[in-house]
Amino acid sequence: MIVRVDYPQNFAWVAGWALLFLLDCLWLSITKLDCFVGYASLRKGVPTSMGVGAVAMYTFVASLAVSTLTFSERTEAAAFGAAAGFVIFASYNITTITVDARWVGADALCDTAYGVLSWTVLLAAMHTW
Repeated sequence: MIVRVDYPQNFAWVAGWALLFLLDCLWLSITKLDCFVGYASLRKGVPTSMGVGAVAMYTFVASLAVSTLTFSERTEAAAFGAAAGFVIFASYNITTITVDARWVGADALCDTAYGVLSWTVLLAAMHTW
């Protein structure tokens, strides 16, 4: 796998930001279901605007950073995305389980799986653009 890091050459990161933002909004809507106990307890007292703002900032930074990577094939981009998504989301979830008793293992596993999926889709799509 050859990965080249360069300055963003086009505005693919804007499309990547929109894609990741929509995926995260969809995911956070799904987590409002009763089966996601940890999400419900963490969400209490947090204004919706603050949550949307945090998602917008995270997805902006992530898509801009990802746009600096160049892969020779879409499968390499997708594999890198899966690995990056796993590391990022597993790190977050392990840390959250450690410091917050409200976060449960089932939610952490689902969230990590979502991270792998979303970052795989993001990098594969951005490779095409």
